[in-house]
Amino acid sequence: MASPIVIRLQKETKGSAGLALVAWSIVMAVCLFAYVSKLGNHMIFAWIGIISTVLLGAHLGWYRRVGSVFVAPMVSWMFAWIPIWIAAMVRDGFFEGLFVGLFLITFGWMVIGFLEFAVLFIFAAIFRFFARLFRHAEPNVIILGPDER
Repeated sequence: MASPIVIRLQKETKGSAGLALVAWSIVMAVCLFAYVSKLGNHMIFAWIGIISTVLLGAHLGWYRRVGSVFVAPMVSWMFAWIPIWIAAMVRDGFFEGLFVGLFLITFGWMVIGFLEFAVLFIFAAIFRFFARLFRHAEPNVIILGPDER
């Protein structure tokens, strides 16, 4: 026998995070390539990477996609590991760059990924908190009786 109570849950998330993650990953790949290969003023690329990470964290927090910060460093790594390896070969030469690049894409990426995760999580949590303050409170659960539809 079916229950006389119907429970509907409201969708919590607003929008998709996929396009923002891909765009951010491409920006990070370019910034990391320029930073490692020391093309131009590499500190400008470092700041572009930091600012884009903060903006992605703000975007994810505002649109209630804080869980995406756990996969964002892995997505970024998928886009950046070949450019980082090539950048090491540009900077250090082919043979030495192979070994330096291998070191960067394995051990250095753990540090880069953790820093990306930390910045993304902090700013996503802050903007998630502010998003809750500025949006009107809507009930998360709506309970309808047997005669309501």
